[in-house]
Amino acid sequence: MRSRKKVVIRVVTPSALDAVTAQNVEAVFTGRHKGAVVSFVYELDPRYLGGILVIDGDDYYDATLSRQLSVIRQKLTSNE
Repeated sequence: MRSRKKVVIRVVTPSALDAVTAQNVEAVFTGRHKGAVVSFVYELDPRYLGGILVIDGDDYYDATLSRQLSVIRQKLTSNE
């Protein structure tokens, strides 16, 4: 019998996700790993201020407020 691939996905937010949001995140990322056993590790990190960071292997999906502010800061300083 062949064992299924195991995938661990980290979800980092500044505060706990509500149940509906967590289910939506899990549905999206489970769908990307069809046939695999996918588990989720939720971490709280207040440094992100808002939004969500999902780490799926080597892929980072960064929708945090900190990242958005960093992008704005880079754009403002590059136009000087």
